[in-house]
Amino acid sequence: MFVGRTEEIEVLVRSLREGRPMVVVGPPGIGKSTLAVTAAKRFGPDLVFARGIATLTSVPYLLFRNRVHIVGDDEPDDVANRFSSLAPGPVVLDDLQWADPASLDVVDQIASSTRLLATVRAGTPGSESVLGRLDQAGFVRIDLTGLSADDARALARSRHPTIDDEALEAIVDAAEGSPLLLTELGIEPVRSPTLTAALLQRLDQLPPAAREAMFRLSVLRRPASIEELGDAANHLTRAGLAHHREGRFEVHHGLLAELVLDQLGVEADQVRSRLAPLVTEFEAALLLGAAGRREDARERALRAAEQATSTRDRLEALIVAVANAPVGEVDVELRVEAGQLLNDFGRSQESLDLVTLEGQIPDSVTAADRGRLIGVAAYAHWVLGDTRGFAELMEEALEHLRGSRTGDEVRVMAGSTMYATWVDLDGRSALDRATEAVALADEIGQERAFARVRLAAVLSTSGLDGWVELYQEALDLAEAVGDVRNANEAANSLVLAQWTRGDAHEARKVAARQLEVLSPDDHPQHWYMHAATAAALDMLLGVDPEVILERWHPVLTAGPPFRTRPFMEAAVVIALADLGRDREAEEVSRDIVRRASKADQWQAVAHWVLAESAWLRLDLEALVGAIEGVERLGIGDYPPAVMARLLGAHTAVEFGTALPGNEPVALTPAWAGAPVEWRALVAELDGRHLDAVALFDQAAALYVDHDERARLRCEWAAARALQRGGDDAVDRLVAVEASADQRGSKALLRRIHPLLRRSGVARSAPSGRTAAGLTAREHEVLVLVGQGRTSPQIAAELGITRDTVNDLVRSAMRRLGVTTRTAAVAKLRELESGPRS
Repeated sequence: MFVGRTEEIEVLVRSLREGRPMVVVGPPGIGKSTLAVTAAKRFGPDLVFARGIATLTSVPYLLFRNRVHIVGDDEPDDVANRFSSLAPGPVVLDDLQWADPASLDVVDQIASSTRLLATVRAGTPGSESVLGRLDQAGFVRIDLTGLSADDARALARSRHPTIDDEALEAIVDAAEGSPLLLTELGIEPVRSPTLTAALLQRLDQLPPAAREAMFRLSVLRRPASIEELGDAANHLTRAGLAHHREGRFEVHHGLLAELVLDQLGVEADQVRSRLAPLVTEFEAALLLGAAGRREDARERALRAAEQATSTRDRLEALIVAVANAPVGEVDVELRVEAGQLLNDFGRSQESLDLVTLEGQIPDSVTAADRGRLIGVAAYAHWVLGDTRGFAELMEEALEHLRGSRTGDEVRVMAGSTMYATWVDLDGRSALDRATEAVALADEIGQERAFARVRLAAVLSTSGLDGWVELYQEALDLAEAVGDVRNANEAANSLVLAQWTRGDAHEARKVAARQLEVLSPDDHPQHWYMHAATAAALDMLLGVDPEVILERWHPVLTAGPPFRTRPFMEAAVVIALADLGRDREAEEVSRDIVRRASKADQWQAVAHWVLAESAWLRLDLEALVGAIEGVERLGIGDYPPAVMARLLGAHTAVEFGTALPGNEPVALTPAWAGAPVEWRALVAELDGRHLDAVALFDQAAALYVDHDERARLRCEWAAARALQRGGDDAVDRLVAVEASADQRGSKALLRRIHPLLRRSGVARSAPSGRTAAGLTAREHEVLVLVGQGRTSPQIAAELGITRDTVNDLVRSAMRRLGVTTRTAAVAKLRELESGPRS
């Protein structure tokens, strides 16, 4: 019997009908699971139910394993697609506070396509972070409180029909609106004043084998088979202590399992030991470790690591093995490997705690081993955005490793050059060290690929030749021995080098190739780095902002923290601003500044995003604040800081005030247009309008093929300067208007249209779109689709990538309100043929 909660059920059923995911939040025993399941069943058949498990939060995709076969290298979108195809009805995901990270990645992806209800226990460690993530994924929250007094009486009476009114009121008072307590208290033959007493009474009535089954089920804290619990497990369902669902037994309520464990005390360790032979190697390691059998736990964990079919599974097993190392042993080998993998997965705070032994590396550790541990800690600081901490720790690690003639010495020596190439964007100070690292690597035959990656980065940021060949050599060396990490390092660095050297199109192609061959599950830091770079390049190369949002916004909201996240955030925020979604752009850009790491370069990116968004929104106050933030950093020539300063300079010219700061320096060829644009602004402010036009044109030419946004800005500014000088700027303005409209920049049109109106030209609607409302490029691609061309054929014909073709087709379908290519072609022909007679 389900009592009360009528209003809440209606809300949940309505949300399922409308396709809005909801999460029910409340304390244990309040009825979250029952409410969600009842609502889902009232909505429709084919309910799918899954639950997070407190003791197995490290098992990837645990929520979905009963429904989907998981392969070792599965990515979240693979699992999401398979699960969605097998779950046509409503889905209830219970106890998400205990969901593993990979399952939460899948939840992010299915939230918009599955009729989904979730529950989260309030007050549990991890609950708030999970709720924050669900909020980002679009879940609507409903907080559950106790039943009303009348509903509580009705439920208690239905459960205990024979007790008198006085006893009933005592149960209602003790339960305080908790459906679980109302159900469990007062079990005959003796009424119990507390849930613990009621549970102990029921346990005492069970045969010994059934009590053992309940003990095992409570220790496992997950659905268990009869093979794991024993034949007497069937008694648990008859006693109302467990459910039997899909061939497995599950405790009636998690709170009951917690009470059983409390009562077991130290005897729980004996139960864990008896369970160990019946479960997987990894779970056995967890059970034995909890039972204090460290040596046995470590042995099972190492066996699990050897048998792991994915990098994530191996990492979790290594962590358990390290946790169960013999007392007094540091276990350097496993700590270093696990720490490196934690960094790869973006779990760098865990890596720091692991490799520094929470700041207490014993004196017994050798100098070389200390250097290895500190080197991993340095990379953790790098991933966390603390570049100064990284640089200091790398120097400390190198001091310990000097003269060891090991691969670790090479890696730390070469890696220490990253500060010069990433932060200073000038590798000249690191050239000798990078060259020394390559020589040592070649002598000892270790880390040859990584040493070359770092020397190539140093050469490219020093303006010296030979870096392309070195990157290719590093890739060849890494791929020849199956060295995925160094192959990714080479590819990552090559993309950034191509970008900063001014070849953004080639950089985008390399990033796209890496996204195809990498897995965000097994190599998340590398995959997300390429994704963030690709997103930023999409923005700079003038990809339609709607396409940018469609492609990258889901990745941003679903992905874990990663070091280059600000690049992707920049692309998403600026796309929102381009589309005129001002409030969203403002809110997200301010969030980015608040969340940005303490590293100056990421703070500069965050303030540039804030400045760009404010400039597009015509929000002078926010723009001034962003420029002041950049100036406080004191890195005015760092490229994102330069971009922000240029926007401030344009605003200064519009208001006739002095430009902020001095002319910027182009640290790399990609930003060669920046000082020229600055000189154009100085000329315009001085009233030398024709000089300004010529300089803006020169700057626009320098931005071609690697910053379409800056190119358009300079073309607009050239028209502005021409108009201010008293010359006719209509033709220029119309051309810029068409370009801005083609790339979907409503925000830039706000700045172009006032200039057109001053020239006596009015527009009733933005120009540049076809009769069907498509951009010229979308129209061109769709016409070729209608002629039977495939995406690769269209890409080859137009000189663009296959991904760009597919993005343009999807964008065209969205504008036309259809869901297939065939329908889009048909709709285009219908619209262009005009009304039928």
